[in-house]
Amino acid sequence: MILAIQQAYYLQARNPSDEKVLIQLAMDIGLNTKKFINDLRSDKCQSQLESELQLCRELYVSSFPALVLSQGSADTARFSANCQLFLSCHCTNYMS
Repeated sequence: MILAIQQAYYLQARNPSDEKVLIQLAMDIGLNTKKFINDLRSDKCQSQLESELQLCRELYVSSFPALVLSQGSADTARFSANCQLFLSCHCTNYMS
């Protein structure tokens, strides 16, 4: 899905923030669309999005993609935890 999103954004000028675009991409690559939509609209996913946006504000990230480097600050642990949460939220098996 990440590859499909990147190709849609960079090669086709499609907006990956648009739910319709994400759903179409999920369909295009053969994901279980009903499960994808339910997960995308879930409280867990929305909470994760809000957490990511808050972390971006705290780290002064204003553009994407962004590279964040750290030398042992407390934010490193939180960033790592958010990465793990992102993977657990977005790497669910959507294949039929």
